[in-house]
Amino acid sequence: IRDRSAKGEVFMVEASFLEVYSPDGNREQLIDLLSDTDRKLEVKQDPANPESYNCENLRRVPIRTPDEMCDLLAAGRRRCQFMETNANCMSSRSHCLFMLTVESLLEKKNRQCPSSPER
Repeated sequence: IRDRSAKGEVFMVEASFLEVYSPDGNREQLIDLLSDTDRKLEVKQDPANPESYNCENLRRVPIRTPDEMCDLLAAGRRRCQFMETNANCMSSRSHCLFMLTVESLLEKKNRQCPSSPER
């Protein structure tokens, strides 16, 4: 999904929502909170940038408005895992990461060739 600015910039915004869940306090499980299917997720180091990491197979959902972003946040929160602990009955044994990816390009104006004389 793209949007244009007055200066000719094109923006694309996508959202992802990842949960790192630990049901037993030892092992961690990665859950895509915006996907309806269970996919194997794996965090890997970006070969192009050793200080950056990517989560393979994590769904990226295009968004255009703040309302769409809030809807995705709410939908993902509904899928979060909760389990009773000694501390309380609705404890979250997880950490959630809501990520926005913003890409931009500067579009060049279409250059037209001089028109040929009409006959």
